[in-house]
Amino acid sequence: MNNIKSLNKNDIAIIGMSGRFPGSDNIEEFWEHLKSGKGSIKEISKDRWDFESIYKSGQDISAGKSYSKWGGLLENIDKFDAKFFNIFPNEAEKIDPQQRIALEESWKTFEDAGYAADQLSGRNIGVFVAARTGDYHDHALGNYEDIDVNTIIGNDTSILSGRISYFLDLSGPSFSINSGCSSAGSAIHLACQSLLKNESEMALTGGLNIMSTPQRFLFHSQTGLMSNDGKSRVFDDSANGFVLGEAAGFLLLKKLKSAIKDNDNIYGVIKSTGIRQGGNAKGLTIPNCEALSDLIKTVNGSLKINPGSINYYEAHCTGTRKGDAAELNSIIEAFKLETDQHNYCALGSVKSNIGYTLTASVIPGIMKILLAMKYRTIPPTINVKKKNSLVDFDHSPFYLPEKSKKWATKKDLPRRAALSSLSYSGTNFYMVLEEAPHIAQQSSKRNRDQYYLIPYSAKTEDALLRELSLTLRWLKLNKKSIEIGDYAYTLSIGRVHFDFRAVFVVKSFEDLMDKLTLFLNNTSKSKKNKETVAVSA
Repeated sequence: MNNIKSLNKNDIAIIGMSGRFPGSDNIEEFWEHLKSGKGSIKEISKDRWDFESIYKSGQDISAGKSYSKWGGLLENIDKFDAKFFNIFPNEAEKIDPQQRIALEESWKTFEDAGYAADQLSGRNIGVFVAARTGDYHDHALGNYEDIDVNTIIGNDTSILSGRISYFLDLSGPSFSINSGCSSAGSAIHLACQSLLKNESEMALTGGLNIMSTPQRFLFHSQTGLMSNDGKSRVFDDSANGFVLGEAAGFLLLKKLKSAIKDNDNIYGVIKSTGIRQGGNAKGLTIPNCEALSDLIKTVNGSLKINPGSINYYEAHCTGTRKGDAAELNSIIEAFKLETDQHNYCALGSVKSNIGYTLTASVIPGIMKILLAMKYRTIPPTINVKKKNSLVDFDHSPFYLPEKSKKWATKKDLPRRAALSSLSYSGTNFYMVLEEAPHIAQQSSKRNRDQYYLIPYSAKTEDALLRELSLTLRWLKLNKKSIEIGDYAYTLSIGRVHFDFRAVFVVKSFEDLMDKLTLFLNNTSKSKKNKETVAVSA
């Protein structure tokens, strides 16, 4: 059993997370889609772009044309509560959506970890964000006469991380990182190093990929590597290319021993991370899979981890038949060095579900693993009819789960997963994750006759009502995995309290959900109590 005795001084706890993905406005919706094997890749709607003018069917490489009109895209990237972040509307209009969403998801991540913004000011908290230069400035704004200082600042990648540190008044190191498709992995690695070197007491890390225009579709059509029918068939013998996707997600990290001492909620533990450049490979933009294999061996060796103890592997694989095979065969070679077991480790790639999210790619995979650990369930790997014949799956450590299954372990060993990422920049990434130690998951006992004060607040009445509605949906999914006493404490101590408030006094989550439903129904009929709303038992 994973317990306090097995802790390593270099273990890093993940104590908070938040993200939005194609078809999912939050991580709970994301998990529901993963668990059910649902894909979120769709034909791009005219509300986002008018694709008809640039789309050309088939797989013909034509300048100014895209042969793909499918993507895993986020909803409402144009929506932003500028007032909440103390930004003037005319300034907000010129800020890349990547910066806006980074602010929103960062705030949610700290809230998820139970840290209110007013508890963070001046603290030595690092920010490490993976992001590429956006296309909002050159293509969405267009008119050079409109360019001013807000345009420059709002579209500078370095400002993306700096804006988070500025808004929350954080004093730790702050970086925006781009190593291509391994960017989020590089960001996580640097965040972990900052914690281990005591440069940061906590580290916010994550990644984004938001496409404001079809520019990336036009660019990747020139490579001929995109799917021409909108299907991401990772691991399948008929894989014909990747589908572009968007994602935004953040993690809050802290040394594990400190997290246990501070009674933080722990999603999982980063046992180790590693990055390595492929050097002079077969081409400037061709990933060096041999270097990835060496990296896996090095990290596993430093931890004295036998690959036979890894129950799940999240691969980088994007849906190109030869590329996926080269990557998988290098991973298999690294694993076979230490174990001769066959078909014991589940294999997946979230790109089958949401597409290839470029600089953000590592983040959906990590959150998939953490949610699978939380719910002790391995989600299915989708879109596989015939396994890639360039990979000998039968004599490999891996199998492809066809449906959701219980994540069981042998001999009371902890659930353990690995994840790797490649990049056309040459930088490879590998990490090993483990479920949280059970001592950190223990919940406080409560008296069944005890009442709890549950406060909610927002800067506007409409925002408060939206929060209550989202909370009701969240409780339906999560009420069994948390204690109401812990929930009440977090809302009271771990939140900033704004002017518009709703307060409930309840005995249980069922009681709270009934009162939330009643309150929302009554409010929709007639809005009352404009400044402060109080509801009690």
